[in-house]
Amino acid sequence: MPGAHASGKNAGIARQVEFDPVVRALAVRSLRLWSERADARPVVTRTGGLYLSRRSNRPRLDEAVRALARDGIACEILERPAVVGRWKFLEGVSLECAVWCAHDGIADIHAMLLSAIDRARAGGFVLRPRTEAQSLVVIDGRVAGVRTSAGPVAADVVVDAAGAWAGLLGAGRGSASGLVPVRRHLFTTSRPGEWPADAPVVWHLDEGFYVRPEGAGLLCSPCDETSQPPGDPVFDPEAEELLAEKLTRHGGLLAGVEVRRGWPCLRTFAPDRRPVIGWDRRIEGLFHVSGLGGFGMTASAAVGELAAALIAGDGVDAALAAAVSPARFAE
Repeated sequence: MPGAHASGKNAGIARQVEFDPVVRALAVRSLRLWSERADARPVVTRTGGLYLSRRSNRPRLDEAVRALARDGIACEILERPAVVGRWKFLEGVSLECAVWCAHDGIADIHAMLLSAIDRARAGGFVLRPRTEAQSLVVIDGRVAGVRTSAGPVAADVVVDAAGAWAGLLGAGRGSASGLVPVRRHLFTTSRPGEWPADAPVVWHLDEGFYVRPEGAGLLCSPCDETSQPPGDPVFDPEAEELLAEKLTRHGGLLAGVEVRRGWPCLRTFAPDRRPVIGWDRRIEGLFHVSGLGGFGMTASAAVGELAAALIAGDGVDAALAAAVSPARFAE
């Protein structure tokens, strides 16, 4: 099933207020590409994003806002009185300032996946569900295909976009071996009566939790991270306790919300928390698209665009390509 793991289990937050310039550039470009698609219904609902912080982080917030302004995305930094004056339900939340970005919102992950699959099929791709990719076929240091549970598949180029399983096909020979999957939990909860159903995404950057409306309730995460091997992650009750602690101490009206359901998902990161997009350093013909933890669906269209251009040998932004290349991890 498409999106059975990280893509389909995340919070669907389309966030462009990113501090890393590479991640920010990919997110901005991707959401622009999605909005320009004439063959699909809108996949992002612009609820707005409100990113709470301490005043000590103001230089980083200022830089992010200036960078987004250069891309035509207007954001503003608000001090606490302005925040609680405009969003009164945040009055009891710990914050000193915030970034408001009306262009952020909620991504429809299902619509994104179906749109991508439809376009792939229209372009001649054959999808093989229920087929395990077991190992690379490498001849004289060059990819010749993939061994699968349904037999071998010959290929001149193999793209390893396996999420938490990325790098395993190369049996340690590929340069994506520094990727680390980590577990994060999400919860659906009740919603306080004062918390509007059309509230923006609220993300506390310093205290480490986020909240957004979900149906009649809220979708919350304590932004936990625990190293986890690839596979179906096991639910950890301590994550629910962590969420309760954070919301009680810093969440104002959110203290005491009733947790209704929780689930874990895997997010995979490179050591520098930037994506890994490019040719393998050791195996010719192996191409990596991985390390998209936390921003994969938001940045998906731009990541695909960059990967396709690199594989086809088309012109790309050299600085961006270098910033995400597996070559940056050379010994």
